[in-house]
Amino acid sequence: FSDSLLQAAVGAGKMRSDYGDLRVRGSSGERDRLIDAPPLARVVWFSLSSPVAANKTDTSYVVTYGDPTASSPPENGAAVFEFYDDFGGSSVDGSKWMTQGTMTESGGNLTLPHGGLGALTTLSLPPLSTAEWRAKITDPQSNPDGNSGFYYWFGFQHTGDFVASDPWLVWIARAAGSIGAEDMADGCPSNCANAPVAQSTSFRLYGIERQASQSIFSLDGATSFTTPATNDQALSLMIRNWLVTGDVVVDWMRARTRIYPEPTVTLGPEQAL
Repeated sequence: FSDSLLQAAVGAGKMRSDYGDLRVRGSSGERDRLIDAPPLARVVWFSLSSPVAANKTDTSYVVTYGDPTASSPPENGAAVFEFYDDFGGSSVDGSKWMTQGTMTESGGNLTLPHGGLGALTTLSLPPLSTAEWRAKITDPQSNPDGNSGFYYWFGFQHTGDFVASDPWLVWIARAAGSIGAEDMADGCPSNCANAPVAQSTSFRLYGIERQASQSIFSLDGATSFTTPATNDQALSLMIRNWLVTGDVVVDWMRARTRIYPEPTVTLGPEQAL
């Protein structure tokens, strides 16, 4: 389902405006599903009954909608994505993250406060993976930590510790008021960073896709930087904040393993039941 198809179905009165009637079923029953909401493009994500091989198609899934009294759908993000955290609890989930420094979790957000030198890292993800997250910086003009000289970053880094060193593939601030993509892993050539862009105080969508021969960095839904890379190392997700007066606030973070060529996605014709 594309954004336009979802909106057309709602506009025609075929689907509820809260999408609560949209269900996905496969060979082993109903699947957990998540729907990205504006300002993101509306995309339906769902868990698979079994893996789909590269460049293949599985026709066993059915999308249904139109029941005005449908109960709440299954929406377990951890079943849909290999890694998923929407920070909906009252403290950081220790089964997902190793932590260092100061941080809080409340109101559906993770906050790494200024001056707290907070950092989180996960277990490693396979080399061909995509990570996405929605985050904001409350004071992009903040000075960095006086000892390290670092500002903040998020993305992939080496596994198992909090040492601020490569290999990494991150969105990183190297100066006040800006953010840039940087690849220092897996055989990247000498030009491994893009020209920084202005940072704002709004929530923004960040992404890093690790393919076999290149890394793709996206910002606010658009490709921002692509660099050649071999991407054959398992790396972990990492979030860090060294800002003196700015907080790093994360709405959610998710990641999934990829295969290439990707399975074919085709939506069949609408049928009335």
